[in-house]
Amino acid sequence: MQTMTRTGAEQRELLLLDGYKAFNKRDVGGALNMLHTDVDWANDATGERMHGHHAVRDYWLQQWTDINPQVMPVRFTHEGDTVTADVLQVVHALDGTVLSESIVNHQYTFRDWRVSRMEILHAGGHSHGHGMEHVDGHSSIGAPETETVIVVQAVVMEIETR
Repeated sequence: MQTMTRTGAEQRELLLLDGYKAFNKRDVGGALNMLHTDVDWANDATGERMHGHHAVRDYWLQQWTDINPQVMPVRFTHEGDTVTADVLQVVHALDGTVLSESIVNHQYTFRDWRVSRMEILHAGGHSHGHGMEHVDGHSSIGAPETETVIVVQAVVMEIETR
């Protein structure tokens, strides 16, 4: 009988997928699970850095009182202990109005199989309704990304059924 083992890249991707899923559900404990206890985290609103679980937790809780961001990774790239996630980020006002929709690049550095540092490499791209094709209710940003979105969505659905 053959035993299947996950590569380091697959393990990191699954950890990040679980973290994004928890973040989108507002499960702060689940989202913090992907982070090293002394994580160094980017605050995209102020450009400052936060350090440790408590600071990141407080940042997320405050953010969720002001806006409702949803993030869905559409592609991962790996280089050593670093993973870059291209993320479709849709930010809603608390009343449900879409404020922005863009691709954001999150770069994660890992230590001891947890995220030790997060950088935002490129925030921007497209505002809601501009420059993105909408096909059957899904955003499409070219064929390679569309295929990746489908694969990532299938993986997320698999995680949700665990």
